Amino acid sequence: MAYRDDIAALSPDHHWPFESGADLIGAATATAAIGAAFTGTAVTEDAAASLTVTDRAGRATVINQTDMNTTAIAQRAMGGWFRVDSVQTPPIRVYGEGDTTASLQFILGFGNFMMVELFDGAEFVTAVQTYTDRPLEVNRPYHVFCRYEGSGTTDLLELWLDGVLVDTSPLGGVDLDAHATAPAWGDSTAATASGGSGNTLVTVSATNCEYAHWASWSGANAAALTTTSVRETLFENGALPTNTITSDTEANMQTALTGLGAAAIGNVPLSLRVEDSTTAGADITLASAGLQFDELSSIHVQWMGTGTLTFVNSGASPATSASTPNGGTVVFAQEVTVTVTALDSATSAPIENARVRVVAAAGGPLAAGALVLSGLTNASGVLETTTFFYTADQPVTGRVRKSTTPDPLYKTGDFSDTVASSGLSVTVFMEQDE
Repeated sequence: MAYRDDIAALSPDHHWPFESGADLIGAATATAAIGAAFTGTAVTEDAAASLTVTDRAGRATVINQTDMNTTAIAQRAMGGWFRVDSVQTPPIRVYGEGDTTASLQFILGFGNFMMVELFDGAEFVTAVQTYTDRPLEVNRPYHVFCRYEGSGTTDLLELWLDGVLVDTSPLGGVDLDAHATAPAWGDSTAATASGGSGNTLVTVSATNCEYAHWASWSGANAAALTTTSVRETLFENGALPTNTITSDTEANMQTALTGLGAAAIGNVPLSLRVEDSTTAGADITLASAGLQFDELSSIHVQWMGTGTLTFVNSGASPATSASTPNGGTVVFAQEVTVTVTALDSATSAPIENARVRVVAAAGGPLAAGALVLSGLTNASGVLETTTFFYTADQPVTGRVRKSTTPDPLYKTGDFSDTVASSGLSVTVFMEQDE
């Protein structure tokens, strides 16, 4: 299903993809003016363009709406995608509606932190504010979203960033009254209040920024938006991938992933999308060649299949966060080394051709009895594998024996241990069997 259809399924009052000014749900067509145009670079899925603003006075506006700003509304939700190319000089008005009497607005400033503020001079003296927990990185699209639920409900103003609730503030049991200055993305057509009654804030637009897929909800439909709705539908389904492994055989998909090498993927909404293999629904395993994932990226790996993707990390900055829009499963694994060394208990000399067998014990991700390591030790008394896929601590049991010629022969040595994130190295001292 297309991203715009995903949004429509959440029953908004209005939805502006911003490929043009069209409102796909209501009748609130947006008009761009003063350095604003629907010609920006696409920053989300299912949008060929975006609303771009290049002038400090630029804006896109819609006429007053009863389900947005001209009546008192107890429950409301609003948000969409936004990107800016530099740290902006505050105060920047990303979106807002209302004036110095009452308003709802997204303000960018303070080193590119986002604030959502609700003010109603007839209801409370001090504005209610929420803040992102990090600054917005330049040239990186974010999904910003707010919801307020006033009297008789949760009594909270919420701020979400990339589908994660980052801040809440109590409203004090009040609703936002009518605020008749038209909704606008960018510079307001009137001064607004910030912080509280008696304060006037003159805002400007961000320059060289883009907007895409903004939507508005009111009443019960705003209240019905769940954590899953905001995170998976509004954010995950709309995020553009930085890299994509396209559908192919598992072997060819591994070749494509290897071809990305050990590149460092910066702070982005979605680092890597992996499409389903040509064997639809199959479980597959793909091993990274050292891709480096930024811990601030919202999704490291998005798996489009319905089976299980085992993604094997290597390197110091592994993938740890996943998205599975089609109901599949992602298991993150790390290649670690499991080593068994056999030594003579009397001389500490290495024992060559000792037979080693290590199997999984109960209590780990592998089934009890699953083979971990098997074979003969080399001239250094060592048998190892460098490709054990670690997903969680795995208890193991092991046995080392040398009961065949050439002499000397040794008594069997048993051990129990755990394969941890650093791997496992066991030395077994063996007694000669005379």
